[in-house]
Amino acid sequence: AQESRGLGDVYKRQMWVGRMLVLVAGVVQFLWLLFSGEKNRHVAEFGEDLADWMARATLYVAASTNDRPFPFDRWGIPD
Repeated sequence: AQESRGLGDVYKRQMWVGRMLVLVAGVVQFLWLLFSGEKNRHVAEFGEDLADWMARATLYVAASTNDRPFPFDRWGIPD
């Protein structure tokens, strides 16, 4: 019998992917700093956007808000 996955399971999986992306971005940024001596602006901006998404996803899963995160809403922090 196939189990039905709830919306909470989907967001748990997305949070795992988010944590892996944080790890990858951190390693890339570390190596960039190591070899160039300055931070990569694009990696830093991606990290900010990812942190914003993870915060919004956590609030949604915890039922603290009805505002759904990406892909149902915008990605990133508005300019």
